[in-house]
Amino acid sequence: MKNIYIYIISIVVFIASSCKSLVPPHEGPIKEPKYILGSFMTFWSYWYNEVRLSEDFVPYNEYDSVVSKDLFLKKVLSGEYLPVKLKSND
Repeated sequence: MKNIYIYIISIVVFIASSCKSLVPPHEGPIKEPKYILGSFMTFWSYWYNEVRLSEDFVPYNEYDSVVSKDLFLKKVLSGEYLPVKLKSND
């Protein structure tokens, strides 16, 4: 009888740990890229007030997948990508 309880508890723990959260880790950009790139002043204000590449952050690529900070910073340095700060759910 004890073995059945252990088996059932193991299955419940396995199922609970394998479920992914349905809540995305972020809600979207704090400012739209179109607005940020609208003028030099809006770009500079955004870059000065919001972009903190020296702090801890979770980098995402253009496909909304987590990437390494090294790859993220290389893409930003290429000049072809704009780092966009996202609203976090937590």
